[in-house]
Amino acid sequence: MDNKALAEQYASSQFDGSDDSPTLDKWCVAYNAYLAALQTKAGEIIVFVEGGIATDVISDGPIVVHKVDYDTEGADESDYGSVEESPGKKLDAFVGEIHVDVNPRELDRFKNSFKS
Repeated sequence: MDNKALAEQYASSQFDGSDDSPTLDKWCVAYNAYLAALQTKAGEIIVFVEGGIATDVISDGPIVVHKVDYDTEGADESDYGSVEESPGKKLDAFVGEIHVDVNPRELDRFKNSFKS
């Protein structure tokens, strides 16, 4: 079995520990092939939104997600800063990072569910 097939087998969770599952060595090869495949394609993320607020982010690999929220109404000025939206145009905004759960299998599961 080539690395691509092993990577696909790993990604589809067919390594279930049963007697006919590949050995640990083959699992390691598959996992490494899977990681290599992730590095050769564009990264993907899914942003979960509730009530207009990003509540969770999952990705297929390491990524940093920054948020800029211009809705500062009613907020304390110490909670936000000024953001240069375009040259010479500054706006008040909340700025920060959103935690990202790196979980390629979960991302694939959600993507596949979109197609149903």
